[in-house]
Amino acid sequence: LTALYSNHLDWIAGKRGLPGCPFVIFVQEFDDHNGDVRNALIMSQKLWRRALASAASVAQQNQQINRQAHPGQIAFELVGAALAFQVSHNLLRDRNTRDQALVAFNQIIN
Repeated sequence: LTALYSNHLDWIAGKRGLPGCPFVIFVQEFDDHNGDVRNALIMSQKLWRRALASAASVAQQNQQINRQAHPGQIAFELVGAALAFQVSHNLLRDRNTRDQALVAFNQIIN
């Protein structure tokens, strides 16, 4: 779970190519349009959240995280923290953003 989240932050920060998560842009553009693009976005977001929830569940079972909330709730909160990271890092250019995102991660899992 930690690796998924950390790598996602790296991706958003542009350490693996262009900065930012293109899915955020796509969602804003296609959220109110029916069709194949919207359906593909829905599928990708559900898969990402399932991956996070699955990792959270495994971490709970292995006692790697303390929080016993539903894994889907943990995934939801991690997605929100990553979105906040994207705005703060890419738009506001806040130098402390990664530290804040890691604090948020620790608060979500504990």
